[in-house]
Amino acid sequence: MGHDAGVISLRTGYALALAACAMFALNGMLARIAIDGGFSAIDVAAVRIQGAALLLLPFAVPGLRRVRGTMLRPILLYGVVGLVLSQGLYFQAVERIDI
Repeated sequence: MGHDAGVISLRTGYALALAACAMFALNGMLARIAIDGGFSAIDVAAVRIQGAALLLLPFAVPGLRRVRGTMLRPILLYGVVGLVLSQGLYFQAVERIDI
């Protein structure tokens, strides 16, 4: 049975899904610790977004070189609405809910 270079195995897929679940669960706990330590929900969201941007930037640069001017507006809109707003509201909820 051959193995294509572009296809991940089922085992790798399950491992990635499990890692994503663990990171999502850890995210709320770490956010609560940071908020209880004096950070605002917006500060926690900003640190998370900026940290993710720095981590993912090396992988995104090759794709960003192919972005045309007409594609820039939808990408920025997705960044503001899809990332900043959702993260900000998530951490606002963590700040208000007793977990």
